[in-house]
Amino acid sequence: MCGFLYARLHKNNDPVFGQIFHEALQLMQYRGPDAFDVHHHDHHYFGHVRLSILDLSHHSNQPLLFSNGILLFTGEIYNYQQLVNDAKSDTLALAHMLSQGIDISQKLNGMYAILFYNLITKTTTILRDFYGEKIVYYYHDQHVFIASSTIKSIRYILRSFYQKDLIINKLALYEYLLCGFVREPHTIYEDIKVLAPGHQLIFSSNELVINNNHLSLLTNATLTPREYIDLALSTYDVRPSLLLSSGVDSTYLLSLIQGRKVDFNLMTYKAPQKIHDESAIATDHVKKICGSEVRSFNILENHDSIDELFDQYHKLLEQPSSDGINLFNILSMFRQIDIKAKLIFLGVGGDELYGGYQSFRNYKKFYLLRSLPMIQYAVKKYQRFNYLSDQNTTPELYYFLYRSCPFFIRFLPGDIQLKLFNQFHQEMKKYQSQTNIRSRIKRCETFDYMRNQLLRDVDNTSLYCGFEARNPLLSTMGYLLPADFKTSMKLHLKRKHDLSFTRKKGFTFSPLNRNFSEILIKKIIALHLTYPIFSPSILDELILACRTNFNLLSKVYNLLAWLNTNQADIGEDACLLFG
Repeated sequence: MCGFLYARLHKNNDPVFGQIFHEALQLMQYRGPDAFDVHHHDHHYFGHVRLSILDLSHHSNQPLLFSNGILLFTGEIYNYQQLVNDAKSDTLALAHMLSQGIDISQKLNGMYAILFYNLITKTTTILRDFYGEKIVYYYHDQHVFIASSTIKSIRYILRSFYQKDLIINKLALYEYLLCGFVREPHTIYEDIKVLAPGHQLIFSSNELVINNNHLSLLTNATLTPREYIDLALSTYDVRPSLLLSSGVDSTYLLSLIQGRKVDFNLMTYKAPQKIHDESAIATDHVKKICGSEVRSFNILENHDSIDELFDQYHKLLEQPSSDGINLFNILSMFRQIDIKAKLIFLGVGGDELYGGYQSFRNYKKFYLLRSLPMIQYAVKKYQRFNYLSDQNTTPELYYFLYRSCPFFIRFLPGDIQLKLFNQFHQEMKKYQSQTNIRSRIKRCETFDYMRNQLLRDVDNTSLYCGFEARNPLLSTMGYLLPADFKTSMKLHLKRKHDLSFTRKKGFTFSPLNRNFSEILIKKIIALHLTYPIFSPSILDELILACRTNFNLLSKVYNLLAWLNTNQADIGEDACLLFG
C-alpha cells in the first residue's frame, strides 16, 4: 500500500520541474513512510512512496527499473506467488511478468493501481482494479500529463510550475450536497479526472485512450470468494489487525482468521451513546469464536478532542466527504495504542455484494409510492421519491433517489437533478449487471456508493493514519453471485459458532458532548461568510435541521471546512448555489 506520482512533459525539460515534482511527492509521504524515491527518464518523472507489507527489504522499493520498462505500483496482488513461483513480493512479480512481455491486465487478484512505462514502445499504461479500491487521479493538457494517487500532488505541480489554479466543479458541489460524495470519473475540480475501476489508460504520443476491461475481468475471474478471502487473509509479512463491528461481515472474517491460528490484533468501537454502541455484542462474538486465544483485543472510544479530530479530518481528504469520520476516529485511537501496526482487515463489501442494505428490500415500497403520489406527500421520509417524476421508474432511479439527501433535494433545481441523474446512469452502464431488479441495485450500491464513498474514505483515512486497509470480501467473482442477504455467511456463523444476528445499530460516530453540534454550527456560519453557497433563508432552515441531524451537520461542515482549507476558487457565480 503506497502512493505514486508520474508526469510526462510534452516539451523540453526544465530543471525547476524536477524540484517541484520532488516537493509534490513529499505531500503524499504519509502514504508510504518506509521508502521515498524519484526517477527521471527523458521527459518522464516517476515518484513513489512505500508502506512495506510484503518483502520488508529495499528490493521491492520503487520506481522499479528493468530491461524494457519502469514500474509504479500501489496496492497488493494477493495471487502473486501463483503468477511467479519464486517472487519475493507482488512488486517483483509484476516486474518479472512485464519484463517478459506478459499481459497482466486479466491475471491479477487484489487491489491495485499500476503504471508501466514501456521503454521500447514509449507508451504509458495505467491499470486500476475491478472495484476501484486503489485510486488514480489524472490531468492532461497541452503541456503535461500527470497521474497520481492524490489530487494534492497534481494541484501542487500545476500551481507551482504552470501557475495554474484549479476551478471547483460547480456541478460537483451540487452532487456532494445531494449524495455526500462526488461521483467518479469526475472530481471536485473541473480539470482532474479519475480512471474508472476495471479500466485501462494508455498514453502515447500525446494521445490518451481509455479501455473498459470490466467485462473481461469478470469473464476471466477464477478465484471463488472463499479462495480470494483466504489469499487476502494470508498474504503479508507483518502482523495483521481486524476492525470488528457487531455485524455479519467482520464477524465472518474473524471466524476465518481465527481458523488460521495466526497472531493478530483485534479492535472494536465503543460509542458513548448506548443507542449506537455495538461493543458488547462484538465482545460476545469474540468470546464465542476465539475463547481466550486472542492476545490483543482493544475496545476503542472517541478521540480525546472531537473538535481536533474534525479539524484534522477535512485536511487529510483529497475531496470533501460526508462520511469516514468514525473510521478516522477509530484508526487514530488505535495508532496511539500500537505504533508499529501496518495492516488492517475491514468488512467493506458485504453489504453491497450480498444485499445487506435496506435499499435491497425497500424498492417494492418505492414502486408503490410512485403509483400513489399522495402517500409521498403524507410520509415525510418518502417525499424525495416524488422528484424526477417524469422519468421512467427503474432500479437506477430508485437507487438515485434513495441515496439522495431529503433536505437538499427539495432545493435542487430540476434541470440539475436530471443532469446528475443522467450522469450517474451513464456511468452505471459501464458495469455489467443482470437484468433483475436486485442485481441492478447491487451494481449501483457497488459501483456508486461503495466506490465513491466507502473505498475512497478507506484509502484516504487508513493511509493518513499509517495503515494498509484490506477488504477481503471484494472478490471479483463475488459480484456475480446473487445478493442473498448474506445467507451463506450467516449459515457459516450459525453452524460453527451458534451466532445469530439482528439489525445493526449502525457502527457510526457518536459524539458524547451535545454542545459539540453547536460548536460546528457556529463554524458553519463563520465559514459561510467566505463561501456563501446558500441563500439566507435556506441557511436558516439548514441550521435548524442540523441541530437534530448530526449526519447533515457534519456533511455541510466538512464541505465548507474543506473549501476553506484548500483555498478553493468557487467563482462568483457559484455563490448562492442554493438561492
